Amino acid sequence: MCEDSNQLATIAVENGAVQSLIVVLSNVRHPPSQQHAARTLSYLVKMFTEVHDTLAECLGAEVMEQFLKSPEEIHKKLTPTQLDKLISNNTQVMLQRNSSDDEDLELLKSTEQIAVQ
Repeated sequence: MCEDSNQLATIAVENGAVQSLIVVLSNVRHPPSQQHAARTLSYLVKMFTEVHDTLAECLGAEVMEQFLKSPEEIHKKLTPTQLDKLISNNTQVMLQRNSSDDEDLELLKSTEQIAVQ
């Protein structure tokens, strides 16, 4: 869904999806979920430098490098210590906003108000 819409990706990141995806990445009982989370995180890392920096902080430089090379395989390479760190992650990603983002938000709000009336 994030790949289909930059706006949806932005909304997802602003509403805490990255933190949840990082926790899912640590869920060893559900490897398919780990792969989906890794795939989504990989896309968001490429799209937002803030997500890249947050994930790099959580994983560490070496694991982040492995993640960038093969995101869907990273769950197989995480150690118990790394998994614990991901599970306890409570980092929030704050995106840098620019004036065009604010204009888009205002346009969206005005459109919603018109639809309600």
